[in-house]
Amino acid sequence: MNRVLLVVFAVALLSGSLRANLLTDGSFETPGGGSGGYGGGSTALTGWTVINNGLWQIHSGDFGIIAPDGNISLDLTGYNEAPAANAPYWGGVEQTIITVPSAIYTIQFDVGSNGGTSSIQVSAGSLSDIAPVTSVSGVTWATYSSVFTASSTSTTIDLIGYGTQSDLVGLDNVVVELSQVPEPACLWLVSVGAATILLRRRRSV
Repeated sequence: MNRVLLVVFAVALLSGSLRANLLTDGSFETPGGGSGGYGGGSTALTGWTVINNGLWQIHSGDFGIIAPDGNISLDLTGYNEAPAANAPYWGGVEQTIITVPSAIYTIQFDVGSNGGTSSIQVSAGSLSDIAPVTSVSGVTWATYSSVFTASSTSTTIDLIGYGTQSDLVGLDNVVVELSQVPEPACLWLVSVGAATILLRRRRSV
């Protein structure tokens, strides 16, 4: 009976992990502070690397832009941090996470625009897509959601501004969650979870 309970508990732990954000600081809240720019290659945003071109960190309320989540959002227009002649103009961020090969993950984030259409190019595992939002008046945010399949034990999430130059290519509230584990991997995770719990119990006796 005790072994059954351990396995059930391990399954419950696995179910909980399905709803956990696998990204570090998906809302870009650290290091915090006021609005300012980061150049390509910067790792100042905790867990993230700035790629493709520079970007701006926008403190909620500055320039009339309210972050959808927390106090900080990003502007990926890029040309604010480099001469307009230096294409590609758009900035981006990337982060590599640990994944289970053949497992399915959900990715979701908010895209913002304050004039015309702004887009973000998203790449992750099997996914390569464009996430657009159109603003008729003022700042508009829209939530993009899709899924991808991991091909290895690590997956890099790339989010890059895309399209014509505009005043804002906003990015905030990025979430990656495990949605479905292939059966052999699921059984392995449950076994590891049960073994870990049993080991801890024996040590405490």
